[in-house]
Amino acid sequence: MLGNYRIVQQLGQGGMGVVYVGRHEALGHRVVVKVLQPELSSKADMVRRFFNEARAATSIRSPGIVQVFDFGTTPDGRAYLVMEMLEGETLGARLRKTRYDPAACCRIGRQVANVLQAAHAAGITHRDLKPANLFLVPDPEVAGGERVKVLDFGIAKLAGEARLAGIKTTSTGLVMGTPHYMSPEQCRSASIADPRSDIYSLGCILFEIACGRRPFVFEGVGDIVSAHLHESPPHPQNLAPHLPAELSALIARMLAKHPDARPQTMAAVGQALDEILRMLDSPAAHAATLIQGLPAMVSPPGPPAPQLVLPPAAVPVLLPPPVPEHSSLAITLERWIRPFSRRREQVRRLTFALGAFVIVVAIAAIAVVLASARPGRAERLVSYRDIAAARPGAVVIEADAAIASPPAPSVKLPEVAPQDASPVSAADLEAECQQYQTDRKWSDLEQCADRLSRLDAKRAGELRARAVDEARAAPRIAAARAALRDEHLNQAKAELDQVWTASVDYASVKRAYDTAEAHEIDSLATQLDSVKDASCEAYRQLLAGRRADDPPRVLAEASRRSPCIPRPKCNADTLADTGRRQFEATHFAESLASYEAAYICRPDQLLLRGALVLACKLHNLPKARTYWKQLSQRLRSQVLTSCAGSDVTQVMLNSQ
Repeated sequence: MLGNYRIVQQLGQGGMGVVYVGRHEALGHRVVVKVLQPELSSKADMVRRFFNEARAATSIRSPGIVQVFDFGTTPDGRAYLVMEMLEGETLGARLRKTRYDPAACCRIGRQVANVLQAAHAAGITHRDLKPANLFLVPDPEVAGGERVKVLDFGIAKLAGEARLAGIKTTSTGLVMGTPHYMSPEQCRSASIADPRSDIYSLGCILFEIACGRRPFVFEGVGDIVSAHLHESPPHPQNLAPHLPAELSALIARMLAKHPDARPQTMAAVGQALDEILRMLDSPAAHAATLIQGLPAMVSPPGPPAPQLVLPPAAVPVLLPPPVPEHSSLAITLERWIRPFSRRREQVRRLTFALGAFVIVVAIAAIAVVLASARPGRAERLVSYRDIAAARPGAVVIEADAAIASPPAPSVKLPEVAPQDASPVSAADLEAECQQYQTDRKWSDLEQCADRLSRLDAKRAGELRARAVDEARAAPRIAAARAALRDEHLNQAKAELDQVWTASVDYASVKRAYDTAEAHEIDSLATQLDSVKDASCEAYRQLLAGRRADDPPRVLAEASRRSPCIPRPKCNADTLADTGRRQFEATHFAESLASYEAAYICRPDQLLLRGALVLACKLHNLPKARTYWKQLSQRLRSQVLTSCAGSDVTQVMLNSQ
């Protein structure tokens, strides 16, 4: 039982904790109970992050937020949350088996934008938006029949609370979030992420819904983070040509590198998505969608379409012919929408259309064969970076593939006489290079160094070497920050050891690592203290379980601060009986050893009294003095009686 809730069954278990199904004893409704792992419950920052979800849910008034009914700590010290139980699946699970059309993409994005606008208004930035944190729940009252619930505000930034408390909720240089959906500023540091970071993350999600893949598809964490920081994603229409231009442009703006270039609020994103939805829901859009799905129709010849006459340098633009009141488009739609009218006429037209479609496909196939037979074609491999650099309107291949492309026609340009340009000084060029270094634009810095080499070869060589070394170090630094965010100090240490120590970012990452390491040592030492027992078995198990994530120095320092010394297994009563038998046999030295061992096994005043009497009989002054000081006042008179006549008695009396 947790308060009024009875645990019914376990739903799952992960690295953070265990999830159960619970039931309210009085009301009977089912809930989800999330319980944090014991070792994490001892970390104040983890508990704070865990309870952030409850605080966020109570601060945001939106039907798209999961309700939290209760939270607290179990009798054994583990933090827990009692939450609304949802029926449905995550958007991540849905995208693995379903491809959405643009209208559904807009509806999902608009719901998420509305929820996050309410969160931002309450001073909360989510910072971990991803398809796995968007839950689709059946709801007939919502357009599309499903409501989106935003989950896991666990690493949310409660800006107001941080301002009032005067604290920083995230260590400087620490990265938090999911790499595939993190904004460039969040890749640098979670502490500088503001609501516009959530807009970038939502742009990544809309890109994945619309295009069927993420903006960056690298496998390594460092490569993904580096791409968010320095590379442009492919334009959405290059991967999904059917995408409306307005939606493609909105997603591209949401994925801008600089926060100022994005839509500034979720309200602006929601308004833009509403406008796109109205456009998609218009009769013209429905007609275009329906005609796009029909076979090509062959119409009787008519007057040619008017053409806009442009100057020779411009590209001709075809204008559509005017549509009369009773156009062939309206007639075609009427015949396709009304299922049982003029069936014979439809069959005739459909047969005619299919024949035309077959002819068009045959002509296209012949054209492809003839084109592929042209001599002089060269094959090249299109990589992902070609896609990332593609401009809107360019032809893009989604995956790496060998494609053939005709050689570019050679065009002879008229010779242009060189013009005198004002010379650029070495100081100006070096200042430009320094700016590239400040902005972490290493490829631009290398090119700038090449230009500087004509004026200052030595300085250019230094800058070129730095650009190359920094470009090599950037993925390692990004991977180290990601490992720190995931609290994998072993991995962070391994990455940091391979980073160029003169890198401009090395010092900040090293400080973040040292801070995390010191905190981990304190936390582990506290946990080791709590599990000490006579055998030290639990102590050793805890250390063994931490070897995968913690560097050897953390384990060694924590165990040095909180050592566990196993006590020998013994039976105090057996040892005391042995001591009494030895005393009766006047084997006083052996009897004293037995009483001392029994006292170590079980600190008991009666055992100490027996050891003190034996010390008197053996005239062992040091031991008698030590035991006398530890003995209670009540038992001292009994010892004086037993030790009467011994020269030790006066020593004990003088020690009082």
